[in-house]
Amino acid sequence: MKKLISAVLSGVMLASVFLCGCNTMPGEPEATETETTAEATAVETEPEPPHIDVDRYNRIKGFYSFKLPEGGNSIQLYDDSIGGGCTYSIYEDQIYFGYTSYRNESSLTLRIDPLSDVANVEFELIYGDTRYYGMNSGDSIPLDGFETFIDAVIEKDESAVRIYDDTAWEANKDNIRKDLPIVYARLIKFSNAAFEQLGFGFEELGIPFGDKYRSVDPSQFTSQEIDIKNECRFVNGVCEDCGKHWADYYYEAVGKLGYIDTNSKWCSVYGQRSASMFDPSDYVQYSSYGPGSCDIYYQHTIMKDPNSTMAGQHTENCTLHISQNKKKISSYFVFNYEQGMHSVGDGIVGSKFIYQLTVEAKDGDYSKIFESKETLKKNAELCLFVMGDEGSGYDVWFNKKDEDIKKLFDEIPFTTFYTKDEFIDMVWNDYQRMFESMDKGMIWMKTSLADAGIKWKNED
Repeated sequence: MKKLISAVLSGVMLASVFLCGCNTMPGEPEATETETTAEATAVETEPEPPHIDVDRYNRIKGFYSFKLPEGGNSIQLYDDSIGGGCTYSIYEDQIYFGYTSYRNESSLTLRIDPLSDVANVEFELIYGDTRYYGMNSGDSIPLDGFETFIDAVIEKDESAVRIYDDTAWEANKDNIRKDLPIVYARLIKFSNAAFEQLGFGFEELGIPFGDKYRSVDPSQFTSQEIDIKNECRFVNGVCEDCGKHWADYYYEAVGKLGYIDTNSKWCSVYGQRSASMFDPSDYVQYSSYGPGSCDIYYQHTIMKDPNSTMAGQHTENCTLHISQNKKKISSYFVFNYEQGMHSVGDGIVGSKFIYQLTVEAKDGDYSKIFESKETLKKNAELCLFVMGDEGSGYDVWFNKKDEDIKKLFDEIPFTTFYTKDEFIDMVWNDYQRMFESMDKGMIWMKTSLADAGIKWKNED
């Protein structure tokens, strides 16, 4: 019996050695109670706050400089499942990263300071003529404070949110609580794709967005957005099931998404921007003067003056005109290059020189015309208009020699004379991106140029 008790006591003593002095190596003094308590307290302290990975930040700066379009200041990100897009830029060691919806109803922008590991956030939600707009209160928030800030905006917590305009709040508070998480979820999704070529995103850079809103589907529509339904199967401009004309569908879709003048029936809307565009400032616009009439316009602006004056602005644009009468669709494509921008009246500006190329594809197949430079030149009508101050112009290619035309350009700063062959080269180099931008811009109208019977590239 004494042996049994002795064995049990030995076991208790052994256990107490391991429990109280588990970190004590043979030959070392055992930790005192005070030291053990200090160790436990150290374990329970809060984790170190997030900070920017300096090495990755430097890699991003190099990547940003490499990817930045000439004359641009931001990189754009797009996703076919999400309306609108994100931009990011680096200016004076600040990272700007923001999402804006397709029709600018919603925006959320972060300004991140990598040197001090803090950020500022600005939000805007527009409902008709009212909006809910503001930013974080105080000078900044920590890098792991975005999720908490979204919570505060949703609850209109003015201790954490500086509100500049709350005219939308009372009538739309329930919508705001639904819409802002969607906008934030979209920002998170784009953040993961921002630097895909570098193998990481914003979160790997050191910016945690939290887990609360990750279950929100970023592709769902907010209460501000219009989900167009297209149940037609268009073949060469006519629905196989109901016989509806594509031009009529186009007119209805533009009217629902954009602005419509009830008196003139004219309607217009800007399209979805895409990676096909030359520059983030480019845009595509869809308009119609009534059923059966469709104009699709793309514009790209180029600054030739380092001081960004109006005189140095060149505009490269094109318009695809489509009309439909009964079942017959006709179209023609106009490409313009404009330079010598100047004032022609009160608040009105115009270009001194306008290069213009016009082609018509009677069957809608522009891929035949753009099969080669030779076929393009053969089918194109070329003009070079010199515009007068009164707004009218004349085609100098009709009756002047190149050397005489060039003298006109020499008199106007930031302008360049191009021969017909050089102008053809310009169109040839850029037409595909313009057609693709016009095509992709209709994604939220739930249609495409193919539905209208327009073919612009060879399907190999």
